[in-house]
Amino acid sequence: MFGLLGPNGASKSSLMRTIATLQEPDTGSITLGEIDVLSQKDETRKILGYLPQEFGVYPKVSAEVLLDHLAVLKGIGIKKERKLLVQSLLHKTNLFDARRKNLGGYSGGMKQRFGIAQALLADPKIIILITITTVFKIPLSILNFFYIKGSLKYGAFNHLLTQ
Repeated sequence: MFGLLGPNGASKSSLMRTIATLQEPDTGSITLGEIDVLSQKDETRKILGYLPQEFGVYPKVSAEVLLDHLAVLKGIGIKKERKLLVQSLLHKTNLFDARRKNLGGYSGGMKQRFGIAQALLADPKIIILITITTVFKIPLSILNFFYIKGSLKYGAFNHLLTQ
């Protein structure tokens, strides 16, 4: 696990968005292992999970439908495989009972757990979490995230956290 700490305006989130291929850098290069992030965006996206501090959801779409759609975008093309993965993630994030409820009716905590579920689609090797923390307070969502990820896969994985 790596943490990236710094004062407001230090471009921590900008760096994370650049690594996640969501924005272009002004200059420089980024590599993740053998992958050149700036020229191999599709390859980068295959190994990344991304959970920003704030994110939008489609309020009139259910968690089950949106996770399935996001799984397709992540390259999980086999319907049966997607269904099993979506159901598993909804169970692990404690959203299975509310899976058919529109996301607009979710509480803030439920939306955060949905964000964790989408970040774990396609079993990413690197997960970028953008969150606000203090030295003495770690958000429950982060603790839940590590619990959920640990229960999904054995082995090493990396996280980039920003504050």
